[in-house]
Amino acid sequence: MNNELQDLSIVKEQLKNPKDLPKALESFLSEKEKLTKQIDHLQSQILDTVTEQIRRKAIWINDVNFIGEIVNISTADALKKLALLLKDKLRDSVIVLCANIESKANVVVSIDENIHSSKNLDAVKMIREIIAPLIKGGGGGQKAFASAGGQDVTKFEEVIEKIKRLL
Repeated sequence: MNNELQDLSIVKEQLKNPKDLPKALESFLSEKEKLTKQIDHLQSQILDTVTEQIRRKAIWINDVNFIGEIVNISTADALKKLALLLKDKLRDSVIVLCANIESKANVVVSIDENIHSSKNLDAVKMIREIIAPLIKGGGGGQKAFASAGGQDVTKFEEVIEKIKRLL
């Protein structure tokens, strides 16, 4: 019981000792939810802007729109979402995105279905045979979309060049 009272005292202190604790907690949680929605909206806007900036950098190599970029992004999920947004906006594409996320190497490979079929390119094979050994990690996914995580963030340029040479 003393532990529970001590916990309650800590919670009250964190909420600036409100007179009505349940109401203060409800208000706090409501504000948190509102701020989370705002953050999600802003992140979505940032991703849209970054998507457009990167899309413009596509180069045409042997009938393939190629994007190989090192991006500054905060989460592996955001990196994957960025790759999917690019894939939706760029036909006949091979996309390689690399990011240093919390001192870990993260790489995503996205291949348009047309290119996957016509050029017989496999994202999982690229990840496992080329990318994972370079970044000292592992990964997997599907033939048209795969990702890897590893320890060596210094190999991103080499990753991009090796995939580019496959085209």
